[in-house]
Amino acid sequence: MNKILRKIIFLLMITGRMRTRYINRHKNLFHHVGENLLWQAMKFPDQPELISIGDNVKITADVTFVNHDVFHCLFDKGEVPYYQGCIRIGNNVVIGTKVIILPNVKIGNNVVIGAGSVVSKDLDSNGVYAGVPAKLIGSFEEFMNKRKLLIERDFSYLWDEFK
Repeated sequence: MNKILRKIIFLLMITGRMRTRYINRHKNLFHHVGENLLWQAMKFPDQPELISIGDNVKITADVTFVNHDVFHCLFDKGEVPYYQGCIRIGNNVVIGTKVIILPNVKIGNNVVIGAGSVVSKDLDSNGVYAGVPAKLIGSFEEFMNKRKLLIERDFSYLWDEFK
């Protein structure tokens, strides 16, 4: 199937669940797709065959995978080579809204990437990263412990105005 048709089909899928099912049915589009993927992003990567996705990965809205650049087009033919690279995503990864992932990046296991971040270098396992460029801001374990505490708190008072 050509890339333009695939992108149109992908855009017509109105829910993340539909997009996830499509990717799971067509895993051969990517280099690798692990189990328990959630794909909320409406954009389909230009070169999915250069992307490897581990198990239990959550890709939220408006995430962009950039596997290449176009700088070679600015120069005479052959002066600057075409640049492209792979993106590898480990297991248990959550990629926040509007994250941009650049070529030749490896994201480790147990990683959270904050919304709006730009991933330009490898991210080690067991970390929480955010910013432009994405930098380590905490450990995965600390993040999980904070989330567990939030679940235990009572936030019902916040919903009173919506009733």
